[in-house]
Amino acid sequence: MALDDPTKGSWNKSNKYGIDLRTGIQPSEIYTSAEVFDDEMEKIFGKCWLLVGHESQIPQKGDFVVSKMGNDSVIVSRHRDDTVHVLLNQCRHRGVKLLRTDYGSKPAFICSYHGWCYGTDGKLLGMPHVSHHRDCFKKSEWGLVAVPKVEIYRGLIFANWDENAEPLADYLAESMWYLDAFFDRSPAGSEFIGLQKWVLKANWKWGAEQHASDFYHAQVSHVSYTDVFFPEASTNRLIQFGPPEYGLQYSSPERGHGGGWLTIPHEILLHRGIKTMTDDVVDYWEETGFPKTAERLGDTRSNKMTVFHMNIFPHMSLNRGQGYLRLWQPISPTETEVWSFVFVDADLPEELKASYLTAKANIFSAAGGLEQDDAENTTACQMGVTGTKASKTKLNIMMGDVKEPPEDFEGPGLISDEYSEVALRGFYHRWASLMDGEG
Repeated sequence: MALDDPTKGSWNKSNKYGIDLRTGIQPSEIYTSAEVFDDEMEKIFGKCWLLVGHESQIPQKGDFVVSKMGNDSVIVSRHRDDTVHVLLNQCRHRGVKLLRTDYGSKPAFICSYHGWCYGTDGKLLGMPHVSHHRDCFKKSEWGLVAVPKVEIYRGLIFANWDENAEPLADYLAESMWYLDAFFDRSPAGSEFIGLQKWVLKANWKWGAEQHASDFYHAQVSHVSYTDVFFPEASTNRLIQFGPPEYGLQYSSPERGHGGGWLTIPHEILLHRGIKTMTDDVVDYWEETGFPKTAERLGDTRSNKMTVFHMNIFPHMSLNRGQGYLRLWQPISPTETEVWSFVFVDADLPEELKASYLTAKANIFSAAGGLEQDDAENTTACQMGVTGTKASKTKLNIMMGDVKEPPEDFEGPGLISDEYSEVALRGFYHRWASLMDGEG
């Protein structure tokens, strides 16, 4: 199946920033340009559904978390009628940032400057010296700016600034089949149990695109770690046990989502081998976790999608085997704040959650054994495209092509081999469409 068959017209269409989707050539400047960054905040982060939190973070009425939508701070709150609201974190009087903590619980939000008071649904409740306001002041018109679209899928809270945005289910489309492999493994659902934040001196797209498409780096970037446990591994083969290593990649070029995974005898063998989970957690998954998922979702999404990485466009990245969800929060063209959440099935025994967090801290925290490799990669990418000449070069995303999926794989979307950049080109297909002002 040729690359341009699924979306023949749009692959060949020119776009504002000169990405050639047909051949797989892109300009370096999209990672450094202030003009590009400003366009992204308006046309991508201002138009797409963005993850702002999880229901497990605000279980009780009055609970809130402070999140971000592009470069705007927002409050995600649970109101007294149990509805979830997403509100711009800005007092309407003098523009003060209303909440400056990461999370908490309050019956109302009170500005520290002049005492304007807002309900957890954003309505303006009152302020000191209200009688001194002129007749033209209407309290009902000065509540917090509310994000007009808020929807929840599998406990994940999404919001969208565009009041005309398509429903979340249409935006996620076939990616929901894949998302369920992360967040619908148990009838109890999922929960977030930890969060770390750190700053990378790199553009937000590097991390997002890696999770959409790039398993290609693993054997090279992480060889010093894997070599300790699998000395016979190489840059062409991650593991030395089981049948020949292969995997698949999923792409949704019209939506920008993508992901990939290896298929090896069983994921638990990899975790046990390279110590990415503590032994007690490995035992639980072997005895209970994977059988439970297989019963709920089938063999493919439980046992045949190993080291499963994914990105929901634009910036929500997932790694199922390592149990993290990332948000690549843009700060500037050359700086990103990483929000790394740890998620588990909600019915994971309480005594195992601490072990799970410890394992994630050892591997994929800011100082984790594998995270340091990935942080170095993204920083080096940014360094490499920075410069008068360097920012005007062309980069190569030509690897791989769309293929017919194996007979035993029932997942939707375009399929390629795991070592492919089909999903990366799909990411930039969506990116270019939005940057050109298209839906």
